[in-house]
Amino acid sequence: MQPVENSQVDAVRRDAAQLRRLCEQLLPRFASTRQPVRLSERAPTLVRAFWEELGYSPTLKFLVSSPEEAEVLAATRLLEKWRARGKASRGKGAGAGADAGLVPSSFRVVSVNAEEHELFIADESGGDVDPPVLVLSSGGLERMKFSDSYLRFVTLEILRLVFSVGPTRCTMAFSPPLVGTPAFPVLAPSALSLGEGLWKVVPEPAVGPVGEPAEFIGYTSLERFVTYLQGLSEHAITYTGRPRGDLVAVEGVSDEAMQALGLKWFSWTFQKRPQRLAVGKVGGVEVSVDPLGPGMYCFRVTPEARKSLVKWVEKQGFRVRDVTPWKDQFTIPGGVLFE
Repeated sequence: MQPVENSQVDAVRRDAAQLRRLCEQLLPRFASTRQPVRLSERAPTLVRAFWEELGYSPTLKFLVSSPEEAEVLAATRLLEKWRARGKASRGKGAGAGADAGLVPSSFRVVSVNAEEHELFIADESGGDVDPPVLVLSSGGLERMKFSDSYLRFVTLEILRLVFSVGPTRCTMAFSPPLVGTPAFPVLAPSALSLGEGLWKVVPEPAVGPVGEPAEFIGYTSLERFVTYLQGLSEHAITYTGRPRGDLVAVEGVSDEAMQALGLKWFSWTFQKRPQRLAVGKVGGVEVSVDPLGPGMYCFRVTPEARKSLVKWVEKQGFRVRDVTPWKDQFTIPGGVLFE
C-alpha cells in the first residue's frame, strides 16, 4: 500500500466524498450522528482534507477511531497501563529502557484492538503527508509497521465496516477476475464499481483460497448481486463464502422440481470437494441456493423477501425445515455484531 502523494489533495477530497455518500447509504445512523472534523494545522495536509470531507461518526468506532487529537491522550494512558503491566510481569527493574523510542513524538490514533491488546497509530513524526501506520502490542510493547499509507488503510477499514452491515457482502473468487471502474482511484485502488449498487474490493490474500485473493463483493441489496451473477457468461466461481441473507432451509425438493426452476448453476472444486451454487428468481423473489443434501436446499434471500419465499415453498408442496434471519448468524455476546 503505497502512500498517497501530496499533489493528490483534490483527488483525496473526491474519494472521501464518495466514501461519505456510501457510508450515508449503508451505515445506519452515520448521517444522523456525523460531525464535522477540523484538525489542527499540525496535521498532515492530506489527512486534514480526508477527514474534512468525510466527517466522523461513532458508527465507525468499531474499526476506526476518531482522528481528533483528544484520542491521543486516551491512547497515551492506555500505553502507560500496558507499560506498567509489562514491567510488573517482567520483574522490578527488568527491561528498563526497552520501550524507549517506541512511541513516536507525534501520532494519531487509528484504532484500538482491545481483545488483542494492540494499538494502531499513524506516525506523524516524520512529516509525511500520508503517514505510515504502526501497531503497538502490549505483549512486551513491541512496535511494527503495518501499512505505508494511513489514508488507504483507513479507507479499506471503513469499506470493510460498510459492507459488514446487514446482508451486504459476499467473499468470492472468480476466473477470470471481475472487472469494473475504479470507485476510489486514489484511496482504494483495488475497489471497483461493478454497476449500480455493486462493488468489488480485493482484500488481503489470506481471506481467500491459498495462493489467490478472494474478491470481496459489496452490494446495496442481495437482489442486485443475484441479478449480476445471472448476467455473467464468461466467469467461473473458484471460491465462495456464500452471499449473506436470511436462510430458509427447504426439504422435499426433487431433482426434477429443482431443474424446473431454471436457476443458473455454478460448479467448482475447493479443497478437493465439489461445490455448487445457484442464483435466480423463484416465487417472484431473487434467491441464492446451495444444496444441503438429498432433496434439501438452502435458499438465501433479503429479509424483506423471506415471507414471500416461505409462502412459495409451502405452495409448491415443499417443507420449510428451518428459517434463520441473518442477524442470528452474526451475533456476539451482548448483541448483533453489525446492525
